[in-house]
Amino acid sequence: MKPYQYRIQKFQLNKKCFYLKYFERKKLLFFLLACFDTMLLPSFFLQMTFSATRWRFILSCCQRSPHRQGGWLVLTMVVFFLCSCQGHDKNSSPPKMKIVVAKLQQPTQQLYYAGVLAPLKMQSVLSPVEGRITNVYFSYGQFVKEGQKLFIISSTRLAEQYRKTIADYLEKKSAYANSSESFRASSVLYRQGVISKEEYTTTRSQYQLSRLNYYESQYEMDKVLQRAGVCSQDVRRLTLGDTVKVNEILRRQFKSVVIRANASGIILFPMKNNNSSEDNGGVDSQQHLQVGSAVKQEQLLLTIGDLSGLSTQIYVNEVNINSIKKGMRAFVTGSAFPDVRLQAYVAEVSSQAKTDESHNALSEFPIKILVPQLTLAEQQRIHVGMTAKILIEVPKPACVLLPLSALRHRNGVYQVAVLDPQGRQHLKTVTPGFTAVSEVAIIAGVRPGDRVLVPLGNEHQHD
Repeated sequence: MKPYQYRIQKFQLNKKCFYLKYFERKKLLFFLLACFDTMLLPSFFLQMTFSATRWRFILSCCQRSPHRQGGWLVLTMVVFFLCSCQGHDKNSSPPKMKIVVAKLQQPTQQLYYAGVLAPLKMQSVLSPVEGRITNVYFSYGQFVKEGQKLFIISSTRLAEQYRKTIADYLEKKSAYANSSESFRASSVLYRQGVISKEEYTTTRSQYQLSRLNYYESQYEMDKVLQRAGVCSQDVRRLTLGDTVKVNEILRRQFKSVVIRANASGIILFPMKNNNSSEDNGGVDSQQHLQVGSAVKQEQLLLTIGDLSGLSTQIYVNEVNINSIKKGMRAFVTGSAFPDVRLQAYVAEVSSQAKTDESHNALSEFPIKILVPQLTLAEQQRIHVGMTAKILIEVPKPACVLLPLSALRHRNGVYQVAVLDPQGRQHLKTVTPGFTAVSEVAIIAGVRPGDRVLVPLGNEHQHD
């Protein structure tokens, strides 16, 4: 082949390649336009009906294209997109509606709170003397009866107080007896004119002072004897002349001051009662008392709890406090006993907010909830200190209740769709009140007997 013939053949070949590439580019352009135009159709049915020509063109391009794998990939993506568009069209269809006839109902607002369970009643056991525990006759959590022995305390200070108060009592008793005789004699002499009025007045003042000292010493002695467990009548009959009996009494040592239960119930760790004001003198009231523990006078030793029922304290903010009244019904449950629903009631509603340094936005008021009775099975399952959830049912005035899905929020106002007697739909502006789990109270805007359209969904409608 001659050189010029070779150049002519090469030129013709390049020209064919140019036209082929141009045709492929043009066909690709038409392919993309067809796909885009097809995607804009509103439904898959119209795509398949009115775009059949475009679909045949897309398939032919995919089969004839030198890059068949890429063409089929694009076709797959187009079909997937069209299917997704079809699902979107179905979801955007108008929701089905049902008709609800408005009527007056007596709603109940439910308020939920959290608390910690405590005994129904608590009795505090205090130490009458200062000393050291020598014997313990119980274990914490044990049931005890009233009068049962709990502790024995040895107190050397009680013995000192005992001897001192008895000696002081006998001395004041003798002085009172002597002053009584002197005043009686002075009265006789004064009436006969033997002594002056000033001397009589002095004798009378001494008598009154000795009588006051006698009664004061007797009161102090009775307190000490009560702590020591000694009958005060035996000591009151003594005088300073009964030296033998007095010595026997003064030699007495108090190494066994018995502490007994003042009520029946469960022995609990020391718990301060909300209504008590005992001061333990800086002693840790949560200590575990045992043999050898030192106690102070009037120290809180333990608490006897009545577990025939339960109590708990909750805090209600200032918004809801006026809605809760004494005697309202309540229910108690907890994470440890979710299948048990205890019947309870509001026992106390405080008129003063709790003092708190956290500076909360809303003040909180303490409220006491009582569970008056527990069954034996519930007593074995529910224990003091468990967390609890408290539900208080607050009755509300009669009003119209509608499902939450009936409300439509438009430009800051709430509306509902109402049917008139001719069956035409109208939007009415309403004033909603409190909301429950699935219902809302309508204060104004809907009257009993109105037919309200409610979507068959659970979503609140917003525009």
